[in-house]
Formats: sequence, structure tokens, C-alpha cells
Amino acid sequence: MSAEPLPASRWRVLTTLALVLLCGSLILGLARAFVARTVDGPQRQREYFGDTPPPFALALAEAVALPSGETVVRFARAAEGAGPAQALFIEYPSRAAVEGLFRGGFSEDVGQRIKDWEREPKDAWTAMIKRDQLEWGAWSTKWIVERAFHAGGGWHEEARVDLSSKARQLVLYVHWPDQVPADEKQVLELLGALVMPQES
Repeated sequence: MSAEPLPASRWRVLTTLALVLLCGSLILGLARAFVARTVDGPQRQREYFGDTPPPFALALAEAVALPSGETVVRFARAAEGAGPAQALFIEYPSRAAVEGLFRGGFSEDVGQRIKDWEREPKDAWTAMIKRDQLEWGAWSTKWIVERAFHAGGGWHEEARVDLSSKARQLVLYVHWPDQVPADEKQVLELLGALVMPQES
């Protein structure tokens, strides 16, 4: 004697349940793909600074691996004082990604645009204000300074330093508080505290 087929309503329930489980697994998989993973921040700090604390009272704030392949290790100033507000080390998956950060040049109309913005600071925009070689110890590398103008007034500056080697594609980003210009001596002090790899 054959078993009776399941009623249509029970088939609908089972099919709906299967679809819900399938959608749930897909959503979980996508969430994992788009969520940053934490990495060992103290180990990265030792890799960059050895056993010496970072200068300017910078303290480890976060260390994450992004789904796009970059690893970000951020140090922030824990107390009031002079110097950078933040220093970020970002390791990129390719040399091309790093090279793109140091392309471009000075805009010919940047002076006029600054004057226009000072009269009416309605737009946010960014301008390169310095491009040079930076030298410390036996090392020499590219660096640039950009100023980000805020909509409504105010600005802040960021320096980018190429610290890439054969082993890793690494860029140091240094941020200062609003209305504080980038300071090359402070960047050199930060670089002087780094443990650099043997190969350049």
C-alpha cells in the first residue's frame, strides 16, 4: 500500500522553509564577505615600532582586514598635545594600488580655487599642496601632502608616505587636527621610530 502524497499546503510550507534557509545562508555568506575582520593589532604594532611606543602619544586604536584586501592599523593620539592626531598604516594587496595614491600633480588653478572657497566655502574638495622625496637614515621615498577643504569652512591636512618594500605594499597616512598644517619634522620623527625592513 503506497503512502499518501503530502497535501499541497504542506508542500508549500516545506518549500518556503527550504527557500528561507537558502536565503539565510546566502545573506550570511554575503555578510561575511563584506564585513571587516580584526587582526592582531599588538603584533602589527611590534612589527612597525618594535618594543618602543609610537611617538606623539599615539596609541593603537584598531586593526582590521577589509574584504577588499587591505589591512588597516590605526593609531590615534590618546591625549591633548602637539603632533599628529592619527597615523594609519594601510597594507595594500598590489603595487598598482599604491602607485595610484601617488599619481597626479598640482592643479594650475588651485590658488584661485582656494580664494573662491575662502569667500564662499560651500563645497568640500581636496588639493595636493606638496610632493617631494622624504629622506631619513638610509631611506628615501615619495610623500605627498593633501589639504581637504570642508563644506561650510575649515580644513585638515593629510600626509601620505610610501613605505612599500618587496615584502609588502605599505602606505603611512598621517592626519593632523583641523586647521593644523602638516609638519615634515613630525613625519620624520614618526618615520625614525619605525622598524624598517632590511630590503627597500
